[in-house]
Amino acid sequence: MIPLAVCAQPSRQPAPQVITLEAVYDQVLSYHPLARQASLLGDIAQAELRKARSLFDPSVDIHWNQKTLHDKVYYTNWNNFVKVPTWWGPDVKLGYERYVGINVNPENFTPEDGLIYAEITVPLARNLLFDMRRNILSQARLLPQMNEAERLKLMNKLLLQVAKDYWDWYYTRQVLDVYTVSRDLARERLQFVQSSVLAGDLAAIDTVEARLELLEREVTLAEAQVRYRNAALMLSNHLWDAAGQPLELAENASPVLAALNVDLPPPQVRDSLQTWAREQHPELRKQQFSILQLEYDRRYYKQAFLPELSMDIKPFITPGDQVTGTGKFYWEDNFKVGFNFYTPIFLRKQRADYQLANIRLKTAQLSLEFSRREIVNENSAAWNDLETYVRLVIIQRQAVDYAQRLLAASIQKYRAGEGSLFLVNSYERKLIKEQTKMAELQGKYAKSLAGWYWSTGFPLEQVRF
Repeated sequence: MIPLAVCAQPSRQPAPQVITLEAVYDQVLSYHPLARQASLLGDIAQAELRKARSLFDPSVDIHWNQKTLHDKVYYTNWNNFVKVPTWWGPDVKLGYERYVGINVNPENFTPEDGLIYAEITVPLARNLLFDMRRNILSQARLLPQMNEAERLKLMNKLLLQVAKDYWDWYYTRQVLDVYTVSRDLARERLQFVQSSVLAGDLAAIDTVEARLELLEREVTLAEAQVRYRNAALMLSNHLWDAAGQPLELAENASPVLAALNVDLPPPQVRDSLQTWAREQHPELRKQQFSILQLEYDRRYYKQAFLPELSMDIKPFITPGDQVTGTGKFYWEDNFKVGFNFYTPIFLRKQRADYQLANIRLKTAQLSLEFSRREIVNENSAAWNDLETYVRLVIIQRQAVDYAQRLLAASIQKYRAGEGSLFLVNSYERKLIKEQTKMAELQGKYAKSLAGWYWSTGFPLEQVRF
């Protein structure tokens, strides 16, 4: 559990509590507003897909009109039907119509009992193999994968920033600990020098030197404390509770205190993630699905060169005769059939639409190749940074060790009366510098490791540093 406090209501913990990056990740994944927003992308995709499928929903239409004047029924128009769109192109209607009265259009006149009909509209050229409805639905079926890639991209960006802020917090805590120890040493040394001066073992000027060093280290410590608190506030930006309230790290909260295990990921991990970056990076996946959508568009505009040719077939049957069994099926001499044909002569619009569809598709393909190259190079650059920081940390460990040796030798000489307090303070400042440099390099290593994982596009929520 992360020790947290609601804004403006800080809690006090009796003892320090260490917070790992994994614990912060769990909090962010559960309650961060951007994480919640990213999770809505799946719902958006499902809603868009449902909307596209509605183009194939059956529908019920009812139309009834009647005109009566001076007790005369001029017309009663009644047409009810169920329309069923199909994936294969034809539209099927099953309905009942009744057009009676003294002023009914003879073209629409029906027997007194009306007619039951089944009508089918079949495209014979354009829209036979592919039409706008199938184009929209085919593209919508790609949205869940596209939005999942976008969700992963947003989450990786968020978690990368969380990791950077956490390791900045870690670095400032390491520096704070170094300056705290150095301040305590300077305080103890001042007490030792004061006692030695009173005993006549040291000159009084050494007291001035020791007091000046203590003041300088107190100033440095105060600056480190401010940086540490500010880093904690930056990390708190990512912490929220289940009710959507912002949280702050408690005052006793602390990052990991142990030195980091600085090493490169195993070769098999590097190889597999580099392959992931080339093939499964969320940005590439998103663009690949976008290309598939553009291919559906091109397919739709290509078939637009065909003429609009359709056939309507509408056989009738009388409901009364059908019930009694005395009637006959009206297909033999009672039906309606029609053909519709339309095509522009020059096909300028169709040619322009198809040309633009090809251009958009080619542009997206070129963008995909550029993005793949950019991602591969970015991943290689991130690996180079990681290798460099691993080497620098190894070198810096040696620098810290040598600085410790020099300080130990100067203290030994000082106690033997061969050195000076100024020399001891100088070597101690050198050690402090090397230790803070080590903390900085460890923080940069941790951030570069997170940056390398991010450059591969692998889900950072599945990575444990």
